[in-house]
Amino acid sequence: MIDHDVYMRRAVEIALEHVPDHPFAALLIDNQSGEVLAEGYNRSDESPLWHGEMDVMNRYFASDRSIPVERLQMYTTAEPCPMCAGALYWARVPKVVFGTKVGTLKRLDWDQIDIPALDLSRKAQYPRLDVIGPVLEAECNRLFTEARPLNPP
Repeated sequence: MIDHDVYMRRAVEIALEHVPDHPFAALLIDNQSGEVLAEGYNRSDESPLWHGEMDVMNRYFASDRSIPVERLQMYTTAEPCPMCAGALYWARVPKVVFGTKVGTLKRLDWDQIDIPALDLSRKAQYPRLDVIGPVLEAECNRLFTEARPLNPP
């Protein structure tokens, strides 16, 4: 059985280590062995499309990809935005576990499109993205409370 807290704590560590001012970080694991396959973080200073989820997926798909995509599971400090949830859907990653809700990010003045990842998945022709969260919500919320918003009002 996968312990969500262990992997979410690693996502928090990645955020604090690499992008404490923009603490969007993610990792992909093999849901059978629990092995961490790739780690990523927000690199939107290089490209506005390079969210933490996009970074980790690009890192995984650039690797040897020895684990079938059906066994992938993502952990991310914040609920995936519509772009990232869509990318997860098209990449056929079956499960994402998040920390902070999109609504919380909005309340904290982080620029967001208020479409929960689960809603996006439900609207797909073939709903195949299992969305779990929030996990370690208080710890993840603290990341975004203590950091500065990407686009303050």
